[in-house]
Amino acid sequence: MALPLRVLAALFLASAAMGASVVPTGDAVKLRAFADELFDQEEYFRASTEYLRLLSYQPGLPDQEQVRFRIAQCSYRAGRYDEAAQAYLRLSVATTSTDMVDRCRLVMAACRYRQEDYP
Repeated sequence: MALPLRVLAALFLASAAMGASVVPTGDAVKLRAFADELFDQEEYFRASTEYLRLLSYQPGLPDQEQVRFRIAQCSYRAGRYDEAAQAYLRLSVATTSTDMVDRCRLVMAACRYRQEDYP
């Protein structure tokens, strides 16, 4: 009996997520502004959550790389250096921009330094 409930719950959540998968552009701008405001107030966990929400609701976001960079910055500034290094690594692999790859590599090196992981 418990299995069908789990299946129904999963289907309900999936259908709800698909129905709310795109936020209107004006709302996306407001969400980005709110996330940036939280970042500026050094509320890094909350800012990261809002950036992730923005990416999930706006899959075709034009400045997606910048948002992903901000998410990694949130982890770095919160002192979660291992998490930040992983986020920067994923971004550096996914991007085609050499400038973004260089920025990611620089901050990954800073993460290693902060973790006292010297070669």
